[in-house]
Amino acid sequence: MRNIRNLINSAFLYILMLPLLGCLQGEFTAAESVLNGSPLPSFAGAVSAENINGTVIRIHWALSMGSVASEYKIYAVNSDNSLTLLGSALSSESFFDHTGLESGQLYRYVVRMVSSSETQDSNQNIVKGLAYAGISGATVVSATAVDLEFPATSSATNLKIYCTTAAANMSLFASVSPTSVRHSLTGLSSGLSYRCQVKAVFDQGREDSNTLTTTFTPQDIVSSSPFGFSGINTAANIGDSSAQIDWLPANPAIGTTISGYRIFQISSDGLTDDVFDVPAATSNYTAINLLAGENYGFIVRAFDSNLNTDGNQFTKSIFTYAGITSAVANDSQSATVNFPAAPMATSLKIYCYLAGGTVPSTATAEISSSLGSYQLTNLTSGSSYTCKVKALGLGGLDSNSAAITFSTP
Repeated sequence: MRNIRNLINSAFLYILMLPLLGCLQGEFTAAESVLNGSPLPSFAGAVSAENINGTVIRIHWALSMGSVASEYKIYAVNSDNSLTLLGSALSSESFFDHTGLESGQLYRYVVRMVSSSETQDSNQNIVKGLAYAGISGATVVSATAVDLEFPATSSATNLKIYCTTAAANMSLFASVSPTSVRHSLTGLSSGLSYRCQVKAVFDQGREDSNTLTTTFTPQDIVSSSPFGFSGINTAANIGDSSAQIDWLPANPAIGTTISGYRIFQISSDGLTDDVFDVPAATSNYTAINLLAGENYGFIVRAFDSNLNTDGNQFTKSIFTYAGITSAVANDSQSATVNFPAAPMATSLKIYCYLAGGTVPSTATAEISSSLGSYQLTNLTSGSSYTCKVKALGLGGLDSNSAAITFSTP
């Protein structure tokens, strides 16, 4: 009888424990699936990727709760969505610096946690960062204007220029194309100190994180020098081997006589290649024998009879490029455009439009400067087209005038 009663009690106790056993079994199964799946407990993956400058991006993540993590692995996400391991961080670290980057390029990252049991989660949380350096210089042009310089980036939607005076916060002064490398600010106050920065906008309106600024004070250049010379005015390449430079005549102070102008030709490595002197009555100069596909800078200074110069550093840059060489229709709706490759350029811009029309403000295509041809598609049969190819260098788009017209059958 006692045995029967014990058996009944055991059965009753088992029935009462069935829900609890089910819960324990379910929790074990769930924990096992998490450790072998995605994600590991209490880790959300990468939180942000912020550029420090043009060559370094810092990737952030939130530390895992508890003592689950043994380390974190940081991956770059390639264009085909495959992953490349960049490095790892200790379980107590919450950021990783990706260095040696190409300025102006967009990068994507994934951060994954490795558990104490050597299991790695597989979260797909991607964060983006743009390696952008920001403003690189400012050249005062007059008492109310300055030329700002900054790098171009094909990965941004636009560049924003912010400036402030000593008594104000940063405010938006201009928004320019991401392929611009220079912008003139006008209407400034003479003698007032300004501080400016340039931000690249990408990823649906997000701005890069560079903090670089430059400071300048607009002032009347002519009145500050007895030579009364404002420096070089414009520079433009003529094809791929020459350039035209001009300047406004000097207006020297009483007692100072201008004997001529000295032109400094500077190569892309920053070294002065050649120096040319021209008479005082001259206001332009043609530089010849330039190397194709190179960036050049030019400075013009006035000098007196004792060969003293005004010493200004105002530089204008050009890129030597010949432009389009041929354009041939392949059929009624396509054509091939040929041109020289220009590895030293930032990119090449192709402009094609109906013959007799004007050059559009937006390029038909922007391609790698290492390419030498481009396929036009979706053309209209029996139509004539004109094409030009421009190289984007330190001074903006080159000034070659080459154009070729062709017709589709």
